[in-house]
Amino acid sequence: MKKLAYLSACLLASAWLACAGIPGPGKTVKPVSPVQKPASVDEGAEVKNTDGTKVERATIKPEAAPAETEAAKGKTGAGLAEEPIPAPASPAPAMPALAKEMAAGPARKATGATLPPSSPGIKAGASDDNRQFNFYLDYLGRFPNLNVLKLDVSNRIIFQAEDRDGRSIPNCHLSFRDGSGKTVAERRTYADGRAIFFPSEYAGKLTQGLRAITTCGQKTLEQSFDPSGVKNLEIKFDFRRESYKNVPLDIAFVFDTTGSMGDEIARLKQTIEVIHFQITQLSSLPDVRFGMVLYRDRGDEYVTRVIPFTSRMEVFKQALDQVRADGGGDEPEEVQAGLKDALKKLEWRPSGIRLLFLIGDAPPHLDYGQEYVRAAKDAEIAKAAPVAIPVEYTYLQAMRDAAGQAIKIVSIGASGLNNEGEYVFRQLSQYTMGIFAFLTYGESGEAEGGGGTTYVSHHTGSNWQAENLDAIIVKMVKVELANLTDQPVSEGEDYFEVTAGPGADRDKVLDDLFTQAVKQLLDYSTVLIREKTPTVLMPVSVKDPGLKAASELLEDRLELIIFKLPQFQMLERKNLQQLIGEMSLQLNDLFDNQKTVEVGKMAGAQLALMGKLSPGKEKLELFLKLVRIETGEIISVTMVKIDPGLLK
Repeated sequence: MKKLAYLSACLLASAWLACAGIPGPGKTVKPVSPVQKPASVDEGAEVKNTDGTKVERATIKPEAAPAETEAAKGKTGAGLAEEPIPAPASPAPAMPALAKEMAAGPARKATGATLPPSSPGIKAGASDDNRQFNFYLDYLGRFPNLNVLKLDVSNRIIFQAEDRDGRSIPNCHLSFRDGSGKTVAERRTYADGRAIFFPSEYAGKLTQGLRAITTCGQKTLEQSFDPSGVKNLEIKFDFRRESYKNVPLDIAFVFDTTGSMGDEIARLKQTIEVIHFQITQLSSLPDVRFGMVLYRDRGDEYVTRVIPFTSRMEVFKQALDQVRADGGGDEPEEVQAGLKDALKKLEWRPSGIRLLFLIGDAPPHLDYGQEYVRAAKDAEIAKAAPVAIPVEYTYLQAMRDAAGQAIKIVSIGASGLNNEGEYVFRQLSQYTMGIFAFLTYGESGEAEGGGGTTYVSHHTGSNWQAENLDAIIVKMVKVELANLTDQPVSEGEDYFEVTAGPGADRDKVLDDLFTQAVKQLLDYSTVLIREKTPTVLMPVSVKDPGLKAASELLEDRLELIIFKLPQFQMLERKNLQQLIGEMSLQLNDLFDNQKTVEVGKMAGAQLALMGKLSPGKEKLELFLKLVRIETGEIISVTMVKIDPGLLK
């Protein structure tokens, strides 16, 4: 984000990094997650739809929960036959000299002091497309002609499994079935208890009567849901989640080792060593294992090479030291073969946390026709001649398989990654609730990759800041572990802050401030916001009568900004005031979701922008939230802090 004119605030960039709670120097401005409640916002702001009822049935608002059903059966993900016809270069097995050591069991305790490895200082930015969901959907629409596999994710529903104490339940199995009883998708919940289902992925194929069948441990809950309804659904179980000690943590690196990666492989090796050291030093003492899949292209020395999971860093480092860059030639590489082996040949543990880091500088080949398996319809045909049946395994199947196993994919773009590569990498991460990271070379804002440049293609707006790549990854791991260890990472306060300098133009300062704040509300919306969406701006709510004049001033400046944005079609305030009068509502009532929904429906709005002004310790605090009228959901929030002297 650019610094605001006349502001002494700084904007903390990537919103997902706010979860890590790493404070910057002095006062910072940190984007607010649309699904989290900031530390010091109004206590009446509801972010989740839950009544806290302790019953053994799903508590999914706004619908009533049916009775408990039997456990869902079946295995997550569809298996594929494992006997491929040889490609131009067949996948190589794990490095033979290391295979025995990889299976040798847990690491031995080292003796003596070990000096921590130093960071190689690879700078990178990161973007979480599930937090900036509306921004991500806009990005997808900006590149309609890329040579990629398209998937409609515009309609997204997030399910969250929690125990009776509100703690997340990981590794629950979710089966989504249509009205005919057919299973259309399967998922497992991540460490934070969440899983995503995309009804738009099956547009025109789903019958009515969608149901989510969730199994956590020995309990199974079944719930009907409306694909056009509420987008964040809580599933409440009436038991306490197990306590986690030494959380199993499997981390796999899927690594492009073609010739173009030569300049970065050495530093990436060092980065992985730093990551391992820092994770093993965490107070929660996770039971960490590292594994790796190397990939190149057909016609090279190998297509893939699998290094099994091991808890012995000295063994993993020995394999890492042998990694060399070679081969390739054309730009696309066999990314899909690398993903397939990572998901199907690495032995992921079914409990704990599973992270896959894809590192590469090129998009996947989409012109190979993929792989073939030999099969026979019956024994008689099998004796005569095997039948070749084409079986495509694309990166779309890879991300579905990953979501079905609760494997989070973090894609990391290396130098020169082009637009197609960025698009594919971001698809993989968004679908599996991971992040997209990209190496940086001094640029700010967005960049075009490919074409002989060193830049990594990233069209992520300005909601990021350059950090060491190892720091970005370790922060993410900390957040994942915090969901299960009862040692939460401090989130701090999330806000934009403004302080007027001498001679500052008040209106200009406020306009710049609200432009940034409203842009964030749009970017971080949990639903797609199209152009000219009928929107009502509610009068800013205040409790302190002394702030009435300030609230009216801020409301006027906010309205001017909203009128300029193409996403909103503002409704007449005169009609709004009449409706509020007819309903005998006070200013304080206008921050109540239900009453605002009633006003919004009567006014013909689809969205409502609501604000509440309160006196903070040193600055006035204006909390803003965007509400979807149809369901009453809060779809994004933010806060601004304003020097009272600016409003005099």
